[in-house]
Amino acid sequence: MHEAPRLNCRVWLTTLPSKEFPVSLLQKAVKVACDKPKGIAQSMMHSFKEIEGLFDEPGLQLEARKKLLFGLCLLHSVITERARFGTLAWNLPYNFSQADLLVAARQIVELLKDSEEVSWAAVDHLVVEANYGAQINDAMDSRVLRAMVADFVSSEILADNYKFCGLKEYELPKGMKTKEDYAMLIRDFPKNDNPELFGLNEAEAIQYSLDDAIETRSMLSQLISGSSKTAHQLQENLPTKVKDMIKELPGDLSKSECMKKYPIQHAECLNSILQQEVCRYESLLNVVRSSLLSLHSALKGEVVLSKDLDEIAQSISHNIVPSLWYTHAYPSLKPLSSWMKDLEERMGFLEYWVKAVSYTHLRAHETSLHLVCRLLLEKKKKKK
Repeated sequence: MHEAPRLNCRVWLTTLPSKEFPVSLLQKAVKVACDKPKGIAQSMMHSFKEIEGLFDEPGLQLEARKKLLFGLCLLHSVITERARFGTLAWNLPYNFSQADLLVAARQIVELLKDSEEVSWAAVDHLVVEANYGAQINDAMDSRVLRAMVADFVSSEILADNYKFCGLKEYELPKGMKTKEDYAMLIRDFPKNDNPELFGLNEAEAIQYSLDDAIETRSMLSQLISGSSKTAHQLQENLPTKVKDMIKELPGDLSKSECMKKYPIQHAECLNSILQQEVCRYESLLNVVRSSLLSLHSALKGEVVLSKDLDEIAQSISHNIVPSLWYTHAYPSLKPLSSWMKDLEERMGFLEYWVKAVSYTHLRAHETSLHLVCRLLLEKKKKKK
């Protein structure tokens, strides 16, 4: 006897990425993905759970073992999170996994189990050569790893109140006994990672944040546009949209007129800035116009739709600034429609600067500012 299907029945399926998985089933299902933890605090907590069982194993050097395991856990989190900075962090991509951490931790525990003193040469060899260093093929990356191991897994870590990389927020305080104490310490780590922990500076962290924001905005734009319009509707409206964008592009700036009217002089420092901006926006405008014209011809079937043109078409359909344009443009997080209006306003400002503006009011403003500064200095001297 066949029973009627149960509407409240749910089936859980786990699978690796596979082309043979039925697409129709995938579209109807609710997808749950396990993503990598982001940030040192989350990565540390994830890694710490993998090795916390090794904290309670019997043996000698218990305090040194716990500190070494904690430093190794932090080292693993740093070198894996460091990869998000791309080539600023590592010359080559490396896939360090939790298995590397677990193997290195077990080797350190076995090394310290029956030893009354820590053999730091052996610890260094296990971490640098046998485990993490075995995956590194670049000489400069090997030097970076050695420097990081010397900071996170060394004899200095046994000192009281040791600060990793000299940072107060990553301090290993005195009196840490149980694994719960170390877990609480990880929870107190700052949510925003200090770039100095990775051996980087603020400028590189800002660049990563900017790239991450652009990627997030791109994903959200695709989701929003994809939910409101079908792919067929986007494809139908694309030729008209490209044609309108070509018509709305601002005209070219006269580079020769700018150089003739505002030559580079020592007394006029703004002239060099104006010429540089005109050259940059002229280059950007040429890239935008030529790519739009090529895409318009490709949509009509006159030329082949290349990979770059297809990427531009997809970006325009989802209201995203194409990556080809962005490499020649100024930093911006605006969607494509707002970006085009902003470009038109910027070009209008430069055109007004080249053709109509006079430096007379700039000089007058500069003179007034100097006068105010001089009066303030004289007033300050009289008080003294």
